[in-house]
Amino acid sequence: MSARVLVLARGALALCALVPSAWPAAGQDAAAQGKAGHAAARDALDAVEVGAQLPPIALTDLRQSPARSFAEYYGRALLIEFFDYWSRPCAAVVPTLNQMQDLLGPRGLALVSVTKEAPRKTVPWIAEHGVRYAYAFDPTGALYQAFDVDETPRVVLVDACGTVRWMGSPERIRPRLVQLALENALEKPVWEWPESARALAVPLQAGHYADALGRATALGVVDGFDPSAVLHARIDALVAHFERRITGPEPWPAVRFGRQLASDLAPLPEAQRVATRLAERLADPEVKSQVEAYDQWLAFDRRRRNLRGVKQIRDLRDEVKVFVDAQAGHPIETDARELLERLDQLLEQAPPGG
Repeated sequence: MSARVLVLARGALALCALVPSAWPAAGQDAAAQGKAGHAAARDALDAVEVGAQLPPIALTDLRQSPARSFAEYYGRALLIEFFDYWSRPCAAVVPTLNQMQDLLGPRGLALVSVTKEAPRKTVPWIAEHGVRYAYAFDPTGALYQAFDVDETPRVVLVDACGTVRWMGSPERIRPRLVQLALENALEKPVWEWPESARALAVPLQAGHYADALGRATALGVVDGFDPSAVLHARIDALVAHFERRITGPEPWPAVRFGRQLASDLAPLPEAQRVATRLAERLADPEVKSQVEAYDQWLAFDRRRRNLRGVKQIRDLRDEVKVFVDAQAGHPIETDARELLERLDQLLEQAPPGG
């Protein structure tokens, strides 16, 4: 057994040991930004970053899924895997992902694999390797670009509230992150809602809660299912999750989440409650310092996506090294070091004189 496959197998065993824990859900970005600007940002599939909300996604030809569209995964924890039929590491990770789907699917996790390759060779590969989770096609490569996928397999972990929690190689995913991502998943997935209520997935995925709530109220109770009550409970859970996270030891993700949530909930009264609590926390100098450090790290990572030539890589690498040294012991240090490693890899791969 290769070292890579052994690591994947150990990861599967660790994930099998996950046990439920109760912490409420997450949400989305700032009342002050205005709903119009927020909607425009979410409608464009720009670069997706860790800590951001997953934007509305449209997938071509979703297969092996109870969902009719990607929107119907709203309220589920998601593991999006990017794969290629010709990649041996992609084949090696299939048993691990099958186990995750079998063990964690009933607890709120959905796996969706995405490929740029054509169905002609992909579909036989799926059958040959016994893939039991959903898969779909990204023929233009738009999702690959948005998630900065430069090799496969690569996975993106999204929690049940739509926050992108982690991106990277499957064998490096931490079981604790998967466990946390499961919290606050909808008890009944959208694809099990009555037919007339399933359409609510579209505004919910887009973060348009007031619109979704208005439609749910107009529907009324359908076959014993009350969509309005479900949405009110969902909104309460999102706000409760924000309240819990904003007082935690790492406020930056909660701040980013709270900004999005305040925007998504506008003009509902809960939006002002979130915005007020957010302002209170940002008045704390320590919280403000952490938020500024994370914002700087994000700015570095955005620059990395658009580097051209060895000089730009070296210049950014030098800046990031100074930043890493200054963040010793800070919660951002691990992420900053991973960015530094990635820049070092780019330098190693760059052609001489490039």
